[in-house]
Amino acid sequence: MAFNCSIIHEAADKALEYWAAVPQGAQWALAGVGALYVARRALSFLQLLLNCFILSGTNVRLFFRIPPSSLY
Repeated sequence: MAFNCSIIHEAADKALEYWAAVPQGAQWALAGVGALYVARRALSFLQLLLNCFILSGTNVRLFFRIPPSSLY
């Protein structure tokens, strides 16, 4: 049995009709809010990575076991 894509196309067409009815200024405002939301989440993820791996303050030598004689 094949998947019926006409339902998806009808829903997409209806959504595009509603979106076209929204004034251009409101579209830009919604796009700005969406961009701020995505940027906030991306920066939050970057902060998580930095806190886990870079800003944790763990000495890197603990991970590599470099003999002290080879450091000079």
